[in-house]
Amino acid sequence: DVNQDVPIMLGYTRRIRLYGTDNGLLGQVLTAVASNPQAEVYAGIWVDQNEKTYRGQLNTLLATARQMPTLFRRAVRVVSVGNEAVLTGMADEATMIQRIKETRAALRAIGQQVPVTTVEPMNRYSSAIADAVDVLFPTLHPYFDGVHIDGAVNKVFQLMQMVRDRDSTGRKPLIIAEVGWPSSGKINNQAQPSLANAQRFAHEFPSAANARSVDYFYFEAFDQSWKQPGSLGVEPYWGMLTEDRRTK
Repeated sequence: DVNQDVPIMLGYTRRIRLYGTDNGLLGQVLTAVASNPQAEVYAGIWVDQNEKTYRGQLNTLLATARQMPTLFRRAVRVVSVGNEAVLTGMADEATMIQRIKETRAALRAIGQQVPVTTVEPMNRYSSAIADAVDVLFPTLHPYFDGVHIDGAVNKVFQLMQMVRDRDSTGRKPLIIAEVGWPSSGKINNQAQPSLANAQRFAHEFPSAANARSVDYFYFEAFDQSWKQPGSLGVEPYWGMLTEDRRTK
């Protein structure tokens, strides 16, 4: 429930990231943060293998921007087109670059100057993608690199620098779109998902990132049992809070 969850999230952060526009979600979240001038919304357009999904999501985003232009302009700081769409085979790189450009042009046409980007992990964040986006927005998960928890924080900064190196301008801002550690699942090489390791990473990474003035989205707010577990069994267990909104 948006009206219940947004205040919980704003108790931890001023930033809320959305992955799509389904069921009027963007408009609901903007309405929920309207009274908080510090709140920032990072909107998303979901991309799958169906072209109609992208078209529908883009049209909903634009309709929301037209319906509440002042609030959209104030609160929406970035629009991301797709979430690891190249990695998961939902679209190829050329298609995603074209959609980034199309989304940017459509927003500019209605007077919205919000930066546009896409989300991919380091190994899919090519120089071509880096050139196409306004903001570098990678997912950086040391668990998936099989790193021991002792080296997990440093691994994030190593991956981050690799993404920065693909920006030919050397000037684009970078925001980590996802970073975290799962509390349950299978061991991946030296990476052990556990409550203790999740708590440790949730303590150590924000401290290190803040010391380096690194912007990031901690992944994620709540455990989500509806998710397919994935090959490593970790997908439902990334929340900082449990599914019933309790601190882990």
